Amino acid sequence: MRTVQYIRVSTTNQDVIRQKEKLKTYCERENYTVVDIITDFGISGSTFERDGFKKLMDITSKDADIVIVSELSRLSRKEEILETLNSVQNIISKGIKLVFLDNPSKVYEGSLDIMEILTLSLAAYLAAEERKAIKTRNQEGKKALFKNTPYALVDGKIPYGFKKVVNPAGNHPKYIIDYEESECDVIRKIFQMIMEGKSVAQVMHFLHNSGIRHNDDVIFNRQFLSKLFSNEIYKGIRRRKNETAYIKAIIEPEIWDTVQVKIKENHLYQSRGTIMFNPLKGIIRCRCGRAMMIKNKSDGLYVYRCSDVQPQYMPNRCEYHDSIRFELTNEVIFALFKSLDFIEIKGKFADKIADLEIQINGIEKQIKEDKKETSTLKDEIEILGERYMSAKSQLLADKVQENILKKEDEAAELHKRILQKEDLITRLKNQIQNLNEVSKDEDFENLNINERAEIFRKYLKEVQYLPKTQMQGFYRVQYISGMETFIAVKKTKSKPIFAVLPDAFKLNDKLNIEITGFTNTNSGNLYDLSAVRKTEITIQKFFNSYSDVYPLDVDLSYRQERKNK
Repeated sequence: MRTVQYIRVSTTNQDVIRQKEKLKTYCERENYTVVDIITDFGISGSTFERDGFKKLMDITSKDADIVIVSELSRLSRKEEILETLNSVQNIISKGIKLVFLDNPSKVYEGSLDIMEILTLSLAAYLAAEERKAIKTRNQEGKKALFKNTPYALVDGKIPYGFKKVVNPAGNHPKYIIDYEESECDVIRKIFQMIMEGKSVAQVMHFLHNSGIRHNDDVIFNRQFLSKLFSNEIYKGIRRRKNETAYIKAIIEPEIWDTVQVKIKENHLYQSRGTIMFNPLKGIIRCRCGRAMMIKNKSDGLYVYRCSDVQPQYMPNRCEYHDSIRFELTNEVIFALFKSLDFIEIKGKFADKIADLEIQINGIEKQIKEDKKETSTLKDEIEILGERYMSAKSQLLADKVQENILKKEDEAAELHKRILQKEDLITRLKNQIQNLNEVSKDEDFENLNINERAEIFRKYLKEVQYLPKTQMQGFYRVQYISGMETFIAVKKTKSKPIFAVLPDAFKLNDKLNIEITGFTNTNSGNLYDLSAVRKTEITIQKFFNSYSDVYPLDVDLSYRQERKNK
C-alpha cells in the first residue's frame, strides 16, 4: 500500500527522529511502501499556513493509498476542533485512508460518522488540556528558576553584553548568563555618549565608523540601539513577565535613568538637518503651538517657519504662516543671554527648585504605594497558580486562570505606571540639576552655534515670535524656571532696534504694552492700591519713548559676512 508520512515539529529542539522511527516501524510492520515523507520543521500547529500541511491537503488517491501521522496533535494544535475535523475529512473524502499512531487500530476512511467525530473531538480536547497543563507547569518551573537563580538562562534570550556559560554551581540550571567584558565596555561607552548629549543616530554612526559590531559582525542599527538603551538589565534589573531579579549592574542606575530622559531630549533638540544646524530645535515654536523648522528661501536666506505642512484645506492647518529670520532670531536670543543678571536669575530659580522637590517627594510616595500594591498582586498570583494546579475540574481551572490573567494585567499596568513615574522623577531631577548649575560665571565669549545650543537647552523652555506689524513684533522667551521675558523688535535694513521690556511692562491680547506704576500720593503708604495706575501704549510708542532706556545690543555682523560671500 502506497503511504505518505506526515511529520511536524513546532520547535527546533523537538526530536524529529522520534517521529520518523515511529512511522518507519509501523510501515515496515504493515508492509507499506513509503512514497513521500512530508515535513513541517520548526512550525507551530497553531497555524495552517505550513507548506507541508498544504501539500498534505493537496494529495489525492493517485498519489497515495494511506496517510500515516504519528499523533493527532501533529496534524493540528488548533483549539478549534472543527478545523482539525475538516482536515481529517478532506483527506479521507478523496479515497485515502488515515491513521494516527497514538491509536493505530483505528483507520479513518470514506467520511466521518458521529462516533468518529465524537472520538476525535474528545481526543483533541484532552490533548489541548494536557498541553495547557504542561505549559503551565513549564512556566511555573521557569518562574521558580528565575526567582531563585537571577543569572539563569531561562528562555534562551541573551542580551548584548552577556554570554552563555555552563553553570559552575551545578546541573540546574545547566546554563547561566555571564558578562562579556568587551561588550560591556561598548555599553559603558555609548551610555556615556548619550550623557554627553549625543543622539542615538550619532552613537550608531560612531559604532559604524569604529568598526564595532554585534552578533556575528552585524552592524548596530537604530532599532537595536533603542532597545539596548531601554533594557533595564544594564542597571541590574532583570525582568521576565511579572518577575524581577537583581544582578550586578553594568551601568549605574542613576546614569541609566538619566539616559532615558537624555535620549528623548537629544532627539528633541539634536538637529538632523544636513544644511543648517538649529540651535533652537525643540524650543522655538509657532504661535499655533507647533515646532518651527529651518527653511531655505529662494533668495538664499534661511528662516524659521511652522513645521505644519498640511494642505490648505485641512481644518487644523496652521493659520499664521509666520516666517522669521533664522540668523537674526539666534543673535537676538543670544544677546538676551549676554545681558542677563545670572545672580538675580539664580535667586528666582530657588522657588522653582523647591516646587520641583515637592513634586518629586509626592511622586516617590506614589511609587512606594504602587510597589506595595504590585507585591500584593504577585502574592495573589502565586496563590492562584497553586489553586490552578490543584483544581479538580476544568471549569474551576478556567475560572482560576481567568483571575490569574486579570491580576497579571493589573500588575503589568502598575509596572507601566511605576516606570512612567520614575521617568518623570528623573526629568524633574534633571531640571533641578540644570537650575543648580545656573551661575554668574557663564562665559558667552566666542561660543560657536553648537555651544550656544547647549546654553539655550540649559535655560530655555520656549521661544515664540509675536508679530504686531510686518516690521515690528515681540520675541516671547520662557525659561524653564517659569520666568518670562519679552523683546521688542523693529526690523529695518539700515538700523534695526531691539529692546527688552522691563518687568512692569506686560503684553495684552492685542500685543499692546501695559505699564503698571504708582502715582504720587500723600498717604505716605507706598503700597496704597489707590495710587496704582496702568497705562497702555503701542509698540511704536514704546520704541519712541523707551528703546534707548532698555536697549538690547544684538550682533548683526553676520549681515556683512553674508555680503562678503
